[in-house]
Amino acid sequence: MRSCTGIESYFRRSSGPGWALPGDAGHFKDPVTAQGIRDAYRYGRLLGEMLAPILGDRGGPDPQAIDAATAEWAAQRERDCVEIYQWTNVLATGLPPSPLEYEIYHRAQDHPEYAQTLSDIYNRVQTPSSMLPLTALPGLIIGALRQPTTSTQDVVADVRSQLQRLRNERNERNERRTLVRASSVG
Repeated sequence: MRSCTGIESYFRRSSGPGWALPGDAGHFKDPVTAQGIRDAYRYGRLLGEMLAPILGDRGGPDPQAIDAATAEWAAQRERDCVEIYQWTNVLATGLPPSPLEYEIYHRAQDHPEYAQTLSDIYNRVQTPSSMLPLTALPGLIIGALRQPTTSTQDVVADVRSQLQRLRNERNERNERRTLVRASSVG
């Protein structure tokens, strides 16, 4: 399965004065990587752990402390989840795997350590960027070019597309950081 159709992944502002949006209410990604339920449980639990001491205070809950805790929780979830969110969006395009993606799978088939890294990404032990450091790109390009069914034009187009995707993801992360900072100040 490569994607579900008719759904849209998103991040929403996930906290504000007196409220927080855990689970899919604040952050949703295509089920192709099976990360949504993991994140819902993990960040629901973390939200509860951050709020429990404040809500259980004998003097009553401090609204400012609640707001600070929910803002910190939302920023942490954003930092922790944005890369897997972006990776999921790439896998969920509904398009066939690209020449470089096929080459990654060939490497995972031939090299157990590469397969372990792929498994670790799904288990959130490693980040998606650990699968494809820029230093690995030349080897992937050469491997893709050696495939008899892959044209040079397809590989060049894929490299351009991947570099543009990396730039877009970097810009998106920077925009998110700015929004998170602004929402935790306001």
